Amino acid sequence: MQLFSILPIILIFAPLALLLSFAPYVTRETISFGVTVSQYNYYTPVLRKLRRTFATVSLIGNGLIILTCLYILRSANEESTTMITGVCTMIFIVYWAALHILFHFKMKKIKETLTTVEVPQRVKIDTTFRPNKLTYSNYWFLVHIAIIVAMTIITILNYNALPNVIPMKYDLQGNVTSSVPKTYLSVLAINLVQLGIIALMMLVNWSIKSSKQQLTPSNPAQFAADHIRFRRKWPYLRS
Repeated sequence: MQLFSILPIILIFAPLALLLSFAPYVTRETISFGVTVSQYNYYTPVLRKLRRTFATVSLIGNGLIILTCLYILRSANEESTTMITGVCTMIFIVYWAALHILFHFKMKKIKETLTTVEVPQRVKIDTTFRPNKLTYSNYWFLVHIAIIVAMTIITILNYNALPNVIPMKYDLQGNVTSSVPKTYLSVLAINLVQLGIIALMMLVNWSIKSSKQQLTPSNPAQFAADHIRFRRKWPYLRS
């Protein structure tokens, strides 16, 4: 098996499998598989068991997918390596999505059987939450857009100096394994992808800013402060 076939599987799929498998342990305590629950119910034995089951099934399934992909790549040639890796990627994504949807519906059924702790509580509403600076401005992305525009202009100005065939992929020895004819679309493809990513990050930033407020009666001030910090950091952790 060639080294360049192994590295994407090990360096990308393995850490991603661990992250996705233990995602229910790092989400907010009021959310369980996309279903809103109380902090008390989040730590009940039934939900603890559900998270353990999800992590176990996810690790086993993702592990089998990764091992199968490595086994197939062992005898694959250079032309079929990309196709095999792409198919394994799709299977990986579909498996995790299906597993998450399955546990989401399980959680909805379990929620109907959960008991509610009947304790006297005072309902508090933080009316100053929305006026706070919940996220950083999308103007931050103007720096990235300016860089992309500058690179686009440089590319267009030097279009005639570019070779008639644009290399798209190399092997570890530096040999071109894939190329396309020179067109404005092919030379500007990277810039278009960058603009698409920036647009996606701006949409994520707006979605986080517009999402509903959550408070806890136990310590609403501290929870609100933590929630604001989470909203500010999350878009840029994703970007």
